[in-house]
Amino acid sequence: MSSTTVLKRRQISLMFSRDFETLLFAQPTEHTSLIEDLERAIVKGLQTLDELEDVRDLQHIEFLSSIINTTNRLSKMDAVYFSEWKLAIAEEILDEVDLVILTHDKDLLGLGLVDSTQPTVLLMLAIAGCSTKL
Repeated sequence: MSSTTVLKRRQISLMFSRDFETLLFAQPTEHTSLIEDLERAIVKGLQTLDELEDVRDLQHIEFLSSIINTTNRLSKMDAVYFSEWKLAIAEEILDEVDLVILTHDKDLLGLGLVDSTQPTVLLMLAIAGCSTKL
């Protein structure tokens, strides 16, 4: 008997550099698809940010600033033949991202994030998930 889980997905446009792909594929996991790797990193990034209890703690601010600077740098597309990725991301994850935007929009922009759109915050969370914790 086999069971299948059907995830509702929504297509989003996402821009990232080859360096982001390298960071994503350098993770010590089985690489089955770009979307699965990206979603795994986003979920891990959500957990990482959730563990930062006091965002006013200087170490946490330094960590977030580092993640945001990396996001700003890696969100530039450097492909020759196309300008963005169209990826179908699980709606459950997108709901979590929307919650991050709703609750931390001004904080992220204040720390230097270029914009707080869903694609940019997705990328930021994936980078946080690929980064070493404090």
